Amino acid sequence: MRKEIKDFLKSDKMVLYLPRDHSRDVMSQWTSVRNVLVAPINFLLANFAKIIPCSNWISAFYRLFFRMKIGKKVAFVQIYPDYLLPEAIEIGDDTTIGWKAKLMTHEFTQDFQRFGKIIIGKNVLIGGFSVVRCGVKIGHNSIVAACSFVNKDIPPNEIWGGVPARRIEKRFKHNSNGKPACAEIDLLTV
Repeated sequence: MRKEIKDFLKSDKMVLYLPRDHSRDVMSQWTSVRNVLVAPINFLLANFAKIIPCSNWISAFYRLFFRMKIGKKVAFVQIYPDYLLPEAIEIGDDTTIGWKAKLMTHEFTQDFQRFGKIIIGKNVLIGGFSVVRCGVKIGHNSIVAACSFVNKDIPPNEIWGGVPARRIEKRFKHNSNGKPACAEIDLLTV
């Protein structure tokens, strides 16, 4: 099944479903698609990245060791990229990801294994402690409130929050003169 993962990463598909091998327990499924050393090594690398003091260096570290696609001027400190398939994560320029946000590129159920890409657009803010599910696109200029669970695509220029995340409002409203003005919202009340 490792070939299916490689083909999936090269394709335009956002989600890949693979059948579960019922001769194994649910949590051991990942060993059928990745080398058994990948997750433990990525765990150690991700924990090392937590002590790197500068976002630029962390971005370079994730690009080099996790093969993540990370744009310019991306800011984050302690995030949790998925240890099993971090190369399925793409983060656009000028994006900020809050403290301990999780970017999950896989999940297992009783019947199947689900792998998905995460594509985060440009100038996005993802609040701390949020979780982004596999197979999700977050549009340019969007905001995700802290402690949210993003389980579906977020269009550009919208503010979302909650568990599960839902649309709160458009990010940019228009003044009487027709020019966009930033929407004011207290993201802590979501």
